[in-house]
Amino acid sequence: MIHLVRHRLSTGFEKVDRVWSQVSNVLADTIPGIRVVKAFAQEKRESARFHQANEHNLAVNDRINKIWSLFSPSVTLLTEFGLLVCGRSASGWWRTTRSAWVC
Repeated sequence: MIHLVRHRLSTGFEKVDRVWSQVSNVLADTIPGIRVVKAFAQEKRESARFHQANEHNLAVNDRINKIWSLFSPSVTLLTEFGLLVCGRSASGWWRTTRSAWVC
């Protein structure tokens, strides 16, 4: 399970980096050429480009956050279950050996 989630998180974080790069590229294209954008009345087009890149960024981040938010509780649950099983088996072993000593 950890291998699968680790792989998904790794590829997810790489995708987040690429998507953030796209958002930065939109801004890097627009900000230096703001006079040209205004001169040709392209504000709405550039605003739509930024909005589209930002929506894609939000969708990718939401996907990776869902995976991450399920991973941590799952690992905690499995750890606690393992401790419960180990504790119960150790308790049974202790009772068995103690009764053998008492007789």
